[in-house]
Amino acid sequence: MAVSHAYDYLNINPKMVTATDLLIQAYNHYVHFVVFKNYNKEKKESGKIEKDSLKRKHQKNRERLRDERVAFARANKLPTRYIEMLLPVGAHSDDEESEKGKFWKIKTLPYRSANVGKFMRRLDNRMMDAAIQEPNHKRRICRLPKEPIISDFKTAPKGLALDFYDPDWFKKLSPAQQNTIPNRRKAALLPNANESLLPTGQTHPDEKLKDTTFNRIYLDIHSAAYAPPNGNEDEVSSGEENDGEEEGEEGEGNDKTGESYDACDDEFFEEGDAGDLYDPPANFTDDEEVDDGDDDEEEDGDDDDDNDQEDSINGELIGAVHDDDDDEEMYGLDGEAQWS
Repeated sequence: MAVSHAYDYLNINPKMVTATDLLIQAYNHYVHFVVFKNYNKEKKESGKIEKDSLKRKHQKNRERLRDERVAFARANKLPTRYIEMLLPVGAHSDDEESEKGKFWKIKTLPYRSANVGKFMRRLDNRMMDAAIQEPNHKRRICRLPKEPIISDFKTAPKGLALDFYDPDWFKKLSPAQQNTIPNRRKAALLPNANESLLPTGQTHPDEKLKDTTFNRIYLDIHSAAYAPPNGNEDEVSSGEENDGEEEGEEGEGNDKTGESYDACDDEFFEEGDAGDLYDPPANFTDDEEVDDGDDDEEEDGDDDDDNDQEDSINGELIGAVHDDDDDEEMYGLDGEAQWS
């Protein structure tokens, strides 16, 4: 049939049509290896092939979302601590398309703090504003459900700032994991991330601080939410480790992940809006504020750091044009990016 040119649209190589020995090897490989391997997977767990295919699709969507956010952050010279937090794919949710395909449902990562969720919504809002000036740029409409949908992905990225991780999730880890998964000497966000990425003239004064100065001011404030009861760091038993949380494994979904979810408009917030889903913040109480007097003493005692701070933001953030199908790998940090 291939020789008759009936299947030329498949771009069949005519030279390979008569290569019988090679065709036999290809057949044996596909039938006796690929198909047999898939058969064994389905034999052990019905629907395993489709589940793995969906997981790969969601992972690719996470990579595209990561690439778009990182490119926007670099184009607008956001602080280095923000870019470092956005680089791992695991820092981004595996959004799921709604039943009618009108928008994407934002899932909740169990290991990510509510304050990071606020920051992501602020970042999405700025990207949405920038996209208005780029009418040819196609972007996905992502909406947060009023009732959280827990993500299937349970393995947290390692080495991120302490305040990236949810305090309740953190306290369930073994002592060894508490020391190896987060970077306990670094803070990334303001106590209230809703104050981040505001327009010119409304920018929080501490957002432009160098990372070292920012850590000195906010690390202790963030760390208070992660302290074990009575200061007993050995309270978490290593025997409580969940085998599904080992590196390289993904736990199975729970709650609403395996159920059909009605994508009615009244069950979702508008795009960029989180309502009261992240309030009150999981990490902080209302009375936890930074003492202005202490800040003055810190800044007076560290003139060198203050002299190295970037100037205030000049103009609005600019948008970065991206293609949703662009799977280009993101490179490492180009030095220490700061506000322009």
